[in-house]
Amino acid sequence: MSIISNYIFKQIGSTFIYITSFLVILIWLIFSLKFIEYVTTNGLDFIDFIKMTSLLLPTILPFLFPLILSISCIMIYQKLSADNELIIIKSSGLSTFKILKSAVSLSIIIGIFYSISNLYISPLCKTVFKENQKEIREDIARIAFKEGRFSNLFKDITIYIENIIDKNNYEYVFVYDNRNKEDPATYIAKQAELIQTDNSNKVILKNGNRQIINKKDSQLSIIKFDEYEVNLDLLFKNLDKERIKEPEEMYLTELWDIKHKTSGRYDPRQISSMVIEGHKRIIDPIYCIIFTLITLTFLLSDKMVLQAPFKKIFVIIFIIFLIQIINLSLPNILVKNIEFLPVIYIFPLSLLLILISFNLNKNYK
Repeated sequence: MSIISNYIFKQIGSTFIYITSFLVILIWLIFSLKFIEYVTTNGLDFIDFIKMTSLLLPTILPFLFPLILSISCIMIYQKLSADNELIIIKSSGLSTFKILKSAVSLSIIIGIFYSISNLYISPLCKTVFKENQKEIREDIARIAFKEGRFSNLFKDITIYIENIIDKNNYEYVFVYDNRNKEDPATYIAKQAELIQTDNSNKVILKNGNRQIINKKDSQLSIIKFDEYEVNLDLLFKNLDKERIKEPEEMYLTELWDIKHKTSGRYDPRQISSMVIEGHKRIIDPIYCIIFTLITLTFLLSDKMVLQAPFKKIFVIIFIIFLIQIINLSLPNILVKNIEFLPVIYIFPLSLLLILISFNLNKNYK
């Protein structure tokens, strides 16, 4: 790579990193605001909060790479033009290929990373996020037992904890059990111990009493106990079911697994969506190169060299926006007509060939 190409490459690369870093912080803040209620409800600590919000970034950020790359090219090439550096570069006899080489090389590198993220990183992060979310929902100590608050996590059971000693031991516990509609029971105990194993989930109440009101004669009966066991296994019967993966969590081989047709978990429309999702993950990184070439084609065009910068940028953004709309609309169209699936490849590859052909045959003056 020549000195000029290397210079342009570094300029675009550093701008791309700056914009990406800014968007990472912005997106993370947006996720943080959405997670505030989730954090307070489920009692997440700061480490869990950082981990949960960070796992969502790889599922969204790569989608913005083509647009970020296009913005970076606009900023750098417009700066080169404003400082008359672009005129000097053209006057030096540098070929069209070398003028485009830096940005296209960077777009290929980013496209490769985008592809790796699409095929491996994003599904992995989404899976880890969902698994962590499931574990949090199953953690009784974190969700159901909250100091100084009534909890209605489980249907027909209300729990109140006055003081939390540690994760599994509590003081001054109130439990209202309405699972038996005929004889609802109230438990009041000085101490309680939570026992969670692979085979059982129960609370051992200590030094308390059990109060039952007979609905027929409204008589209150109080039974004192040293220890009383409240079984919570039935409350976990829905949580123990195997979690069905969402398409965003699946790798390519899982999306195209022929077993989906016989498993009964997904309807035909969902199966078609997963097939399209797999092909879309393969072809989407090519838009990094397409958006870069569109940006440079207009910025370096002789016909637009005298146009106002705002007009050139507006035309570039409008065309990119139009292409992105078509790209996002294709899956919804193809899911109804799966026989036209090759269009998902034909559309971007045709654009790429047209742009390459135009730029290779163009002589910039």
